[in-house]
Amino acid sequence: MARSMTAFGAARVKTSIGRFLIEIHCLNRKTLDISLSLPRDWLRFDPKIRKKVGESFFRGQVTIQITRDPTDAKLELPSIDILKKLKQEWEKMAKELNFDPNEIDLSFIRQEYQNHPLARLPLGEKDINTILNAGVKQALQECIKMREKEGAFLSKDIAHRMKEISKIAEEINTLSKESPETFRERLMKKLKNLGIDTLSDDKEILKEVIAFTERLDISEEITRIKSHLKQFFDLLKTKEKSIGRTLDFLIQEMNREINTISSKSIEIEISRFVVAVKSELEKVREQVQNIE
Repeated sequence: MARSMTAFGAARVKTSIGRFLIEIHCLNRKTLDISLSLPRDWLRFDPKIRKKVGESFFRGQVTIQITRDPTDAKLELPSIDILKKLKQEWEKMAKELNFDPNEIDLSFIRQEYQNHPLARLPLGEKDINTILNAGVKQALQECIKMREKEGAFLSKDIAHRMKEISKIAEEINTLSKESPETFRERLMKKLKNLGIDTLSDDKEILKEVIAFTERLDISEEITRIKSHLKQFFDLLKTKEKSIGRTLDFLIQEMNREINTISSKSIEIEISRFVVAVKSELEKVREQVQNIE
């Protein structure tokens, strides 16, 4: 099963001191890279969250933010007593430092309140476990659904392009069988124009002709391309969750085979088909970069 590495998931969890917002952003990355942004004093839960993410994702850059929900208006109202105390403390400090105490306005106090220890309401272990277990789980599930949905679209497009490559490979295979005979006829004509009428009497020339026609044989390359295509289609249908790296490897191998075919080919038509295959492979490679 192909899963995209680009996704977003969110969950809101109600606690004893208000609602918390859990947001998960997922982007492309060759390895699994987890970044956490947690409320203060939550560092001890870092390993627990990373473990949960590691159980769900194998690759990608995953950013998790857990914040107080800004839509909860009650959480934004500071205590009047706290604001008065802060104002008194800052005015006293301003006077001692020879600054104008009148500059300690409501806007300044309001901002300082956000970082004041008294503004931090404690969360019980039960609330924290609810946020980590239920909230993170729900956000991860949303991400997974989005990854799978986008992965299905990617698989459909990739499968279509790989089928086109398979058809072109068959065309190349058919043309390649005619290449040795075409080369022999061209060579015989050139030798005749040079006044060499008895090719069979010149063993050295005959050996070179045979050796060259053998080098034109691309049957092994075609066989390997067909094998890679089969593996590719099998992976798109598999239930495995992390197939991106293997798909990328198969594309590299197919590119290698098609380059070998290009170097062996003497047919203009085969060269045209080679360009078409490489173009499709490049488009598929770009799509595969986003598959987990």
